[in-house]
Amino acid sequence: MKKTSFVILSLLAAGIATARDLYTPEEHSITPVGLDLASPIALPSSSWSVYGLRLDFLYGSNWNVYGLDLGLAARTTANQYGLALSAGNWVEADQCGVAFGAIGNFVRGNVSGVQIAGLINYNRGVAEAFQLAPININGAFYGAQFGAVNINFGETGGGLQFGIYNNTRCQFTGAAIGIINCAQQNMNGCQIGIINVAAESGSGCQIGLFNGAEKFEGVQIGLLNIISQSSVSLSPIVNANF
Repeated sequence: MKKTSFVILSLLAAGIATARDLYTPEEHSITPVGLDLASPIALPSSSWSVYGLRLDFLYGSNWNVYGLDLGLAARTTANQYGLALSAGNWVEADQCGVAFGAIGNFVRGNVSGVQIAGLINYNRGVAEAFQLAPININGAFYGAQFGAVNINFGETGGGLQFGIYNNTRCQFTGAAIGIINCAQQNMNGCQIGIINVAAESGSGCQIGLFNGAEKFEGVQIGLLNIISQSSVSLSPIVNANF
């Protein structure tokens, strides 16, 4: 009897394994619909790409998602393209389209489109986007940022920054409007705020209570204006260098 039971259990286990092998797809196969309770509890598995609709009830993870991504926490090992609505969107490669994150959007690669978050948009690559969140942090950035804190640390950037604190560690071309605007390298354009700083060099205009630059070609309007390398290094109200 015991021997018979052992044989039956062995055959059953072999049958389940065989069925699983038959079901397991080739790497990164495509499905029109993905259902994720809490990955790896998902149909199909996380190695699949979803071209259509993914529903993430608690936590979803797939290779690519192209289309509509809805859920609590969404992760893609590669790209996320389309419309994403979740508490948090984590993308290991590129994100393109519109992403709404109640907490945030986190992208290791490049971004193209719109990002709106309740707390933070954080992108390590190049972002060509419209961003709206309390905190926006990017590598290279081109577009418009609206937030309390906007920081770009890539080599180049351009567009509009509107916030309380705007910081560009790159060469930036465009406009920064806020309480504190700081360009740590070259700034070409306009800074409007209470404190405006172009640490290395700048061109255009600075309008605020305090305006400071190492090198600057243009006009400063404020209570105190400093251009370190200029014939007139310090001037109240208006300072200009061409």
